[in-house]
Amino acid sequence: MNKKQKIALWVGITLVALMGLVPPWKVMRPRGGGAYLMQSLGYAPLFSQHGQIDFGRLFVQWAVVAVVTGGLVLTFSEPPKS
Repeated sequence: MNKKQKIALWVGITLVALMGLVPPWKVMRPRGGGAYLMQSLGYAPLFSQHGQIDFGRLFVQWAVVAVVTGGLVLTFSEPPKS
């Protein structure tokens, strides 16, 4: 790995870690008739317990960071020397 690839990888790892420390939160509110309405509460620190962690949104965020990081690592690769 060259220097640019290592930087891209570490930035991606850092972003994933920060997203895990400040995740998106949601709360399920009863709507009547047994139905529930999911309401987003935004982002808050992991140990604040604002409701439930919105794992669906968190996994999508992680996937996007992983794809972009992988793309940057591939983009910054050096062509093989002849």
